[in-house]
Amino acid sequence: MAYFLVVLTQREPNALDLADSMVVADESLWVRAAGDDRLVQLCDESDRVLVSIEEAQRVEVEGEVERLLGDRVTAGLAIPYWWMEAWVPDDAPDGPAVAHRFAAELISRLGGAVWPPAPPEPPEPT
Repeated sequence: MAYFLVVLTQREPNALDLADSMVVADESLWVRAAGDDRLVQLCDESDRVLVSIEEAQRVEVEGEVERLLGDRVTAGLAIPYWWMEAWVPDDAPDGPAVAHRFAAELISRLGGAVWPPAPPEPPEPT
C-alpha cells in the first residue's frame, strides 16, 4: 500500500528550501519535475520514484486542517500556513524514511509539523 504524509509549514517554502531539504533527505537521489511542474519526484539511480512531493498550498481557513488531521497537528501554527503532500509508492520500502527526513528538514527551516509524525516500522523479515 502506498504511504502518504502531509507537511505543514509556517512559512511558504521556496525552491532553495525544497532543494536543500531534498539533499538532506538523501543526497544520492536525483530530482525530476512531473505533473506540469506541480510535482517533484525524488528518484534513485535506477529511475525508481521514492517520493513524490506536491506543490505547497496556502491554508487560510481556520479549522480546515484540524477537521482532516486532528487538533494536535496544527498546535502552534498560525493561519496562514502551507500544506504539502508527499506520496511514497508501494515499491519503495525506503521511501517513508526519505519522506520524513525531507519533512523534518523543511520544518526545521520553516517551522511546522508533519502527519503522521513518524514513518511506519519496516515489516519484519519473513
